[in-house]
Amino acid sequence: MKRIIIETNSNIGDAVMNVPIINFLHAKYPSAKFDLICDARSADIFCDFGCVENIYIKNKKDRLGFAKLLAKLFLTKYDLAIGLRSDAVPLLIRARKKLYKFDKNSDICGKVSETLCNFSILRKFFDDATEEKINTAIATSSKKVDFAKKLINFHHGERILAVAPGANSPGKVWQASNFIELIQSIKSKFDKVVIVGSALENGECEYIASKTASINLAGKTTLSEASALFSICSFFVGNDSGLGHIASAQGVKTFIIFAHTDISYADPIRYTPYKQYSIYRNSNDEALIEVENVIGRLETILS
Repeated sequence: MKRIIIETNSNIGDAVMNVPIINFLHAKYPSAKFDLICDARSADIFCDFGCVENIYIKNKKDRLGFAKLLAKLFLTKYDLAIGLRSDAVPLLIRARKKLYKFDKNSDICGKVSETLCNFSILRKFFDDATEEKINTAIATSSKKVDFAKKLINFHHGERILAVAPGANSPGKVWQASNFIELIQSIKSKFDKVVIVGSALENGECEYIASKTASINLAGKTTLSEASALFSICSFFVGNDSGLGHIASAQGVKTFIIFAHTDISYADPIRYTPYKQYSIYRNSNDEALIEVENVIGRLETILS
């Protein structure tokens, strides 16, 4: 295969869970060039992938613009077209092989991590697309890693704790006072604590940083720069957010607090970062996310 096009999911966390598909296909076809159709919110995740030649931004509210984009892309003949967000791309673009949303394994989707569900779409054409082949790593440049090191005055061997107290929905947010108590309880195990988030979350992040002698980086990094930062971190704690998925994808031990997600321990967790820790609200026991219980769980993991 020489040319592949993929329409990724839109939200940051969902887009991160598409990364293993790109990594698998790139490993299989090292010389292949990829075109991606992404949402503006998550496109920066993919900017350092050397195999990605073009990133096209899709605005779901601009139907005319999307139609024009599809007409433009129709001029290119692809070897493989994959629709992870919709079926329009594989349906309307010329490609020798096509994978649609319904090609995901319906027997497992909804019962396992969305990372596994998304990856299962490849099984139609690739028998070796097994869970063992999942590689979540987000490509990052050495320039951005150097930028991240300078940003926090990083020294080799330091243990860095990253904390993300924000989320894209107020209902997902654990209280700032809880994060302050948590950081104060475990920060002695680390050399530095950095608070990460968007520019809109800067006020709360600055407040938490001021109470915990932490470094506030809210609004100071792009997604790809945050990804580079996480590559030098030892541990991540945060709400259910895109940053948590990025940290986990980079191999950081990641602890996610599902503060107001009403799910049972008996149910499979679809949206947690792949193969990492989490603690979440149970419909019968909200005490699970009380700060004392979260700290106790974290201290057990860190020990």
